[in-house]
Amino acid sequence: MKKLLCLVLNAAMLMGILCLGGCSNRGETVMEYQGYKITAPMYQYWVATYKANILRSGGTSDSDKFWDSEISNGVT
Repeated sequence: MKKLLCLVLNAAMLMGILCLGGCSNRGETVMEYQGYKITAPMYQYWVATYKANILRSGGTSDSDKFWDSEISNGVT
């Protein structure tokens, strides 16, 4: 019985993984350059990754104070 249950659970997890749409390149093309297309999900992923890297490298948290701080005169 345990083997059957494990088999069913593994099959359900595999189906869930195959059906994930957020990791695919489907979606509306928002940019194109020399035949390469950037879709909205790809762009959203990249922006979120860059934001996380900026926050991590600055050793700070996501706040208006951080994003409004000036690194030079008039440059946030």
